[in-house]
Amino acid sequence: MSVFAPSVSSLWRQIEDHGIDAEALFKKHGVDRSTLFDTSARVSNLVIDCVAVEAAEQSGDIFFGVKEANYFLPSHIGPLGFAWLASTTMQSALERLQRYIKVIHEKLQVTIDYTQDGLVVSPYVDAPTAGAFHRDTSQLAVLTRMCRFIYGDEWNPSLVTIAHPPPADTSYFFEFFRCPVEFKAEKNCLHIDKKQAENRLSGSNKQLATLNDHIVVRYLASQSKNDIINRVKTAILENLGQGSVTETTIAQALHMSTRNLNRKLVAENTSFKAVLLEIRSGLANQYINDATLTLTEISYLLGFSEISSFSRAYKRWTGQSPSEARKEGAGRV
Repeated sequence: MSVFAPSVSSLWRQIEDHGIDAEALFKKHGVDRSTLFDTSARVSNLVIDCVAVEAAEQSGDIFFGVKEANYFLPSHIGPLGFAWLASTTMQSALERLQRYIKVIHEKLQVTIDYTQDGLVVSPYVDAPTAGAFHRDTSQLAVLTRMCRFIYGDEWNPSLVTIAHPPPADTSYFFEFFRCPVEFKAEKNCLHIDKKQAENRLSGSNKQLATLNDHIVVRYLASQSKNDIINRVKTAILENLGQGSVTETTIAQALHMSTRNLNRKLVAENTSFKAVLLEIRSGLANQYINDATLTLTEISYLLGFSEISSFSRAYKRWTGQSPSEARKEGAGRV
């Protein structure tokens, strides 16, 4: 179980600010500083947990976990961070994080519950840890800071719940989150107002978001030969515009038989048709929002030989034609 090495940079900076020798502490646990600048490197999540717990003890700061968020930058999570910054809405940013969270941490999951009032976002790690309180409060704080990066520093969740008893002093939790904070809750959650979640973000850039999504998918595929879904997605993305995307051609690109590919996808509760549909429909919405592309160009980019085929497919997916969707500005990135 591992984490994306550059994502640990915020912890390193925080440790240094406390006057602790970060390099010595990381080396003690077998992590060299150069690793944090290597975008292909990953480090043990348990090792990082141990470093964080030891640093918190040395600092004497009971709010050490929450304060790590103050050192976080989107660049610390690579292309996923840049895609986050370019997202159209906070909701689409959170859905993007949910899809690609394995980039940051192999065992980290983000669930999103859609309620009448908004979103309830719950990060959860199904893995042993040296310090659950530090880890969980840090994750909620970093997620809050990420939202402030795209919405504005004035943004606050409407409620934060923490699945741990309160520490002796809870003042900084209210100072940082700037909203009600409930301890001893069932889950660690951020509650986000519906209007804020759906508001168009001023820094949105669909093309940049899409580009970085593709980089993230390729990264995930490169990390594990067993991650068949992202390997298939990568192969589809690389061949889609050439009009040569079939189950047979993708199996050949992955150096396996069509039967073996189908068997591996079934084991993941999906199919080639479903993965191709996900890629095509997602890209279609993104491309339709790009006024520089004609519908004919979009058809070819998606691997359709003619616009009529694309139009029929898009109407089947969404219930409206591409031209109608473009007029309404449908599609979210």
